[in-house]
Amino acid sequence: MMKPLMLFTAVTLIASNASFAEDSPPASHDLAARHTFLLGAAHQEANADIRASVAHLPEHTVNLDDLGVDESYYSWYAEYRYNFARHWGLVIAADAFNGDGNVRSDSEFNYGGSIIPVDAALKTDFSVNTLFVDLMYTVYNSAATEVSLGAGIHMLDFETSLRARIETDNNQFDSKKANEDLLAPLPNIRGQWIQRLGDKWTFFVTAGWMSANVDEWDGSFVYAHPRVHYRFSKHFGAALGYQFTDVDVTHEGKRVETEFDVELKGPTLTLSYQL
Repeated sequence: MMKPLMLFTAVTLIASNASFAEDSPPASHDLAARHTFLLGAAHQEANADIRASVAHLPEHTVNLDDLGVDESYYSWYAEYRYNFARHWGLVIAADAFNGDGNVRSDSEFNYGGSIIPVDAALKTDFSVNTLFVDLMYTVYNSAATEVSLGAGIHMLDFETSLRARIETDNNQFDSKKANEDLLAPLPNIRGQWIQRLGDKWTFFVTAGWMSANVDEWDGSFVYAHPRVHYRFSKHFGAALGYQFTDVDVTHEGKRVETEFDVELKGPTLTLSYQL
């Protein structure tokens, strides 16, 4: 969780002190400030199926709920927007999901080539962390509406770990562990629609696609986040929203093929600060 936060802080500090252009963006809504900082939290439900199979063993799909991982969780996200020219902007954002669980297996199954027996003590760690930087261009702007499209790169930190402790006949413990870890810079595309609803109210939605195609990995992330924002003062505001994320990723390892099908969704609360 700390890795994307540290990267986000470093990149934001560099970008906020950079000088790209002297043009001031049109103030068509209350999110049109040159610098906007967003910090939020989400209460989401996770529905995730994971399969790690090898050629000589039957396939078996497990759900995070079966592994004792709580389906409801709290996560955080942070975003910085820099409108450096009349039609151009920079978006830097990071978000994190981390879940873990402990349970005893009620049936025998294989995960990554390891046979997990009945009544094994399972400990599962699952995380999806992202940091992305996008260059945005305003394709339409009026007194009440702004539509922007953009593209950039993102850093995806995707990791899952399953550890099984098994009691042997002589009361000793054996430990079996299976890991999958993806950390790489990848391309993405992003769209944004901002609609002014009144002097202090604004509706905005962001949506995008993030690639997970690199080396032995194949797949993508798709997300959407609509929000309604209220400006309390010149600099401060807050927004309520709902976030959707769908992850479909496959890892073709030398010996093990792993598939992840993850859906995250839930309400969000965002605080904003503008300069």
